[in-house]
Amino acid sequence: MTAHHINPTDAVWLTHFAQDTQDWVQYPLDQLALALLDNYSSTDPALRDSLSYTLLERLMSEERVSANTVIEVAHKSIDAEHLFWRIGEKETDSVFMRAFSILTVPIVLQYYEKHPPIPEPLWDSLLEATLRYATLEDDWRGYVLHKGWAHAAAHLADALGSLGSKDCLDGRTVKAVLTALHDVATVPVALGHTEDDRLAYGAFTLIESQRLSAESVMAWLDSFPWIPAGNVGMETIRGANANHFLRSLYFRYLYHDPKSPHLALIAAAARRFDIFQRTQG
Repeated sequence: MTAHHINPTDAVWLTHFAQDTQDWVQYPLDQLALALLDNYSSTDPALRDSLSYTLLERLMSEERVSANTVIEVAHKSIDAEHLFWRIGEKETDSVFMRAFSILTVPIVLQYYEKHPPIPEPLWDSLLEATLRYATLEDDWRGYVLHKGWAHAAAHLADALGSLGSKDCLDGRTVKAVLTALHDVATVPVALGHTEDDRLAYGAFTLIESQRLSAESVMAWLDSFPWIPAGNVGMETIRGANANHFLRSLYFRYLYHDPKSPHLALIAAAARRFDIFQRTQG
């Protein structure tokens, strides 16, 4: 059977393709999966998000592509033309490519939950790239008018949470992932698109993995101090982000276990950002 031609950049074609799964066997799905990654740079939210990302997730979760293609997708998503594309830019459209490339990491890890083990070199590459991206991204916009979601902080939180949930992480690496979550939760840009909930869920996953001592968790929570010196405006934004994050983490634990010993520790950390407590102190 001759494979049908694919049109990965055509939103109309992709829409029909997504709706007619019975004919998928007639298409070169491995080729399509790799091609979809390049659509992450699109400023069309339907093509980028509703079609390309969603289709890639389906192709991998439904095991429509080969194991070799999964590895190719993983490596391509974290290369210089995708995850690190024009890294460091602010307020430009390049953020879409980066923000959706990092969101591919959880898709890959979900695949290997069904088909373990993940190849060690691939795991190392995903972990290193994700942690490095967390230190280099500088565009933290959430929803961009007329262009849809960028949401780099939320997508990065999902990737860090997925990495942190894996049993192969040792205590030192768990601390590195928690540090990355801390750094994103305290960026000097107002996060107002539910990033705090996504970050809190990632932190909750790591802490609940029980690979850290109580002392390590407390030390991490103590790394959220109120710093009034320096650029007051910037520090106020950072503090507000930290406050929202800690409150989200508190309620995540409250919903999970109202008797959790972590609740008092999180509340104490959040208290440092209470403007009324500080003005009365």
